Amino acid sequence: MSIAFHLSFIFRAGKNHPVPNTWTYFKKTFRWDSGQPTKMFFSADPTARLWINGRVVLTRVMRFVSPQIHWWGVPTFQRSRGGAPGIAIHGHFLKTDSTWLWRPADEFLSHSHQTIGGNAQRIRFPVILDARLMDSDQTKWSRSVDVRSEAWSRPVLKETPPLTRKEEFPVRVVAVGTVTPPRITEAPHRDAQVSSLVKHSRYEMDDARAKHDTRSLTRLQPGKDGYATLDFGKPLHGYLRLEILDAPAGAVLDFTYGEIRYDLHAEKRVLLDDGSFDPELTVGTPFGDRITLRGGAQTLEIPEERTWRWLMITWRNTTAPIDIGSISIMTSQHPAPELGSFSATGQRDIPKLVELCLDHAKVTMSDAYVDTPGREDAQWLEDIQHRAQLAAQWFGDTALRQVTLRHTVEQQTASGRFRVFPPEDYQEQGLQTLDWGIVWIGILYDDWMWTGETTRLRKYFPNLVRFLDLAHSQTNSEGLLVDRTCMTDLRCALRANLDNGEIESIPNAWYYGFLKNAIALARAIGKQHPANEWLRRAERVRKEFRRFINQAGPTKGLVSEVWSPVTGPRGFGQAASVSAVFHGLLTPGASIKVLEAAFATKDGSPPRGVHRWNNPTYAYRALRCLSDHGLGKKAAAHFLERYRPYLPDGPLPEYFVPGAGQPDDPTGSHGWAAVPLVWLHDTVLGVRIASPGGAKLTWNPVDVGWSEAHGKTMTPRGLCTVKADWKRQRFLLKLPPGCTADITLSAKNRSGARTWRSVRGSFEV
Repeated sequence: MSIAFHLSFIFRAGKNHPVPNTWTYFKKTFRWDSGQPTKMFFSADPTARLWINGRVVLTRVMRFVSPQIHWWGVPTFQRSRGGAPGIAIHGHFLKTDSTWLWRPADEFLSHSHQTIGGNAQRIRFPVILDARLMDSDQTKWSRSVDVRSEAWSRPVLKETPPLTRKEEFPVRVVAVGTVTPPRITEAPHRDAQVSSLVKHSRYEMDDARAKHDTRSLTRLQPGKDGYATLDFGKPLHGYLRLEILDAPAGAVLDFTYGEIRYDLHAEKRVLLDDGSFDPELTVGTPFGDRITLRGGAQTLEIPEERTWRWLMITWRNTTAPIDIGSISIMTSQHPAPELGSFSATGQRDIPKLVELCLDHAKVTMSDAYVDTPGREDAQWLEDIQHRAQLAAQWFGDTALRQVTLRHTVEQQTASGRFRVFPPEDYQEQGLQTLDWGIVWIGILYDDWMWTGETTRLRKYFPNLVRFLDLAHSQTNSEGLLVDRTCMTDLRCALRANLDNGEIESIPNAWYYGFLKNAIALARAIGKQHPANEWLRRAERVRKEFRRFINQAGPTKGLVSEVWSPVTGPRGFGQAASVSAVFHGLLTPGASIKVLEAAFATKDGSPPRGVHRWNNPTYAYRALRCLSDHGLGKKAAAHFLERYRPYLPDGPLPEYFVPGAGQPDDPTGSHGWAAVPLVWLHDTVLGVRIASPGGAKLTWNPVDVGWSEAHGKTMTPRGLCTVKADWKRQRFLLKLPPGCTADITLSAKNRSGARTWRSVRGSFEV
């Protein structure tokens, strides 16, 4: 639901377009009657935070879409610079107007060194903070002025869920020692030298340099510059927080952030034996924060979001000891309670792999599914469908899925295309690849199956029609997609030469599968005419898709990635075969043969001449396809073969092919590698939704070779408890109230299966 209302925006007097990376305080003293309503609406740029009586009540503003852009200041690879800056508060007892006061936040250095990574502007600036300048009495407060913007003429309240704040502490000290900075004759970033200094310094381990325990630092000793690296045990996203018990004025603390232990692209270590790492590797350059302390006790929090697992601290200019109360991260993200669970008897690696996947899933759930929150600000649609299923099954959450749907629709272009990583507006149109955009249909279908609601279907149906009309315009005379924007399976797929009449199979498999989703959505709201038209299109794709199946040679039966009018099927990869099977383009018998050929070895590795799947979303598709076609033991072996190399503590990779298969700007915070958690619930535990709204479930656990599997999975009606003891052939299912299940249990001798219909409550056999 959206609510439109009037907001009065204000900003500092003088320039309405200040220098980017400029921090400002606004304040208003007011009296509140406890009998008055307490709800307030707050709008500002995304780094703004709100204090009431000295307490932070909001750490950031939820993301927004064009044209409701406030102030970004500079372009990034996902954002334009935005419109005029301003803030607005609307409530029964408090409103923004010219009686509000403002002053510069003098403690923050306004510098122009935006972080650059992957040859593109990132969303971050290093923070250079001098705590000695935080005394508000030193600066005169001035009256604010009213500001106007076309983008704000019709403000709309959106249903973005609130975030929660939690303090997390390091789990161990990796290293402590002394640091010798480089001789820099000309600093590359004069006002933001932190990452350059850290990157080129020399480190020497010295356990006696600082008094510390095994989990965190307690005192930083004066004298020669020192450093320490702290391990927080998992990737985290939020705000660096310091509680200093005592410090000399002018002492300098530099902070840099590490997400990965090993660079899969360069195939070399990142976290070195001395505890140092290259702070510019993951996000870009410059990237590191500096705090100059004031004297005495102080509590400080850097107001810019950061992502890290390893935090390196360098202290300089320390004339007396710095006594530390705590160093922590204040996470600020979408609530993700761990309602679901999974364990397998005798599988020692499963608990740690589940933990790794959960960590990665949660860190990328801020106020939307953000791909890499430490360096990006948007949602990649191709990543999100199965991550959203994960959030529903393990956390009972569907709110972010619905935010994703809305963001995509709000930025649908006039042509009908979806922007692949909404909300974004850089260069007005953004990235509009057809195949990754089409996943929006699957996200909408999953939301309908979970909620059973048709309100969003009716609201978004015109957007669905426009998109599929656009997709149809990109088909050839035979009904197959020949769109030039498709990305398919990144970094290992063979690409077609469309100018020579070649066609790619993966986009067509997706097109077919999501057309079938769209047909079901149309029928759910009585739109039979478009449903019939989309069915005709889908049947044409299915008929013509057979050209991609190789009929001869060592790759006979495999699905090719490209069909050429001259040479026929060519280029073979697991992703092409999985896409065809997953979206139902092959018969069951043909599907088994394709999977056995593409996942030829015992652990599911491909045969020679066949590429591995690469994008982590294929992890779920591959595991489910194998399991659904009688290859459950191979699925389990494949899961461990692909994921076990990242034990004991990750992080999980962005792509699963090392070397050139990995991007050269690696990150340790991706959540899309977590999708095997979906397979553990809907396939190994075997609980799936059979009817929209979840009143009807199916239970068909798959034997993947683990003697016993048990856990809890969330359904639309509540938690479902499962125990499958394959060794003793004992099975238990506890259903939530208000739903029934059709049960199919495979017999141990494989001679058949037992079935039960419309079971309620508890079931045990």
